[in-house]
Amino acid sequence: MVQRRSLLAGLSLLASTLLAAACGSGSGSPPSAGSVQPRGPADPATALARDAVFHDRFARRTLYTWTTTEQIEELRRTGVLLSRSESPTRGTSYAEQVLDALARRGDPTALLLYSTGYAKARHAWPAPWATRAGWPDEQYGDQLIRITLRREAILVSLATATGAFAARDASGGAVSLEEARAHPERIAALYFVSDATSPPAPGVPPPKATYREYVVVNEAMIESWAVGTADVARELETNVDTIEALVRYLRAGGGAPHALAPPRVWGMPGARLGRAEDAFTAALAFVNPSYALDARALEKLAALLRATPRPPEFIGGGTTTFAGPGAPRARPTLRGPSRTFAGTF
Repeated sequence: MVQRRSLLAGLSLLASTLLAAACGSGSGSPPSAGSVQPRGPADPATALARDAVFHDRFARRTLYTWTTTEQIEELRRTGVLLSRSESPTRGTSYAEQVLDALARRGDPTALLLYSTGYAKARHAWPAPWATRAGWPDEQYGDQLIRITLRREAILVSLATATGAFAARDASGGAVSLEEARAHPERIAALYFVSDATSPPAPGVPPPKATYREYVVVNEAMIESWAVGTADVARELETNVDTIEALVRYLRAGGGAPHALAPPRVWGMPGARLGRAEDAFTAALAFVNPSYALDARALEKLAALLRATPRPPEFIGGGTTTFAGPGAPRARPTLRGPSRTFAGTF
């Protein structure tokens, strides 16, 4: 009996010791909320630098596009990702209007891209957070699609301020425009920059907003697309962590005003991204109030990302062949209140 009581006393002492160690020595009170480490990166600059895109380093194989539940259902039925040549509510996108204007001036790359073989398109960006909030009068949907381009893909760039094209392969290597035009089957996407802070190049319709986008124009250069997969979920989680880390940084006193306007940062070769403010600017796709360097605006953005539904997983792509550039397209169709800034789709 004495041995039994001694054993019980020992077990009781051990349990008390373990409980004290778990709760903290002394008081035994639970840890304060402030002692819980937030999830995500401590330094948002490093995380945001991952998403930075510069005019001389725009080649990407992985892109993300937001869409509606209706288009997800259509994709599930048809297996075709690039199904629209214009927005049903706003008509031809501004990027297409610029291509048309340059084609009418005889630019050979614009003439190629503004042909029927590249008419079906989808607009995308490498980081989902940078396009989720859309514009005050234009939203794209809450369903997310991951696009992976083929390794042999060529991406072409165009900015309204210069009206000039450049080309890169999927790994970032320079490709001459002559070579790109000689292999139209490899052209996958257009990296398009609308810069309302600079006068447009001759013949370019004046831009009414400052933004960037990738216009995916060739389904044959899509290696795969995916909806509801673990990879998509992980990317969203990383995006939420990054934006929430930026919010904490701002609330702690960070957030110096931008020294340069976003288009200047986007065009700086080898820009340094040591500050979170600079890295955020370098990763932006849209310049509008939803993407202000403001804690409240960014909290709303994080909430939108966190609320993204995860539909049943399905994947596709990799089975389409390029039918050729085709004939010149008809003049752009414009709808809605704007005459130059039409919606993406």
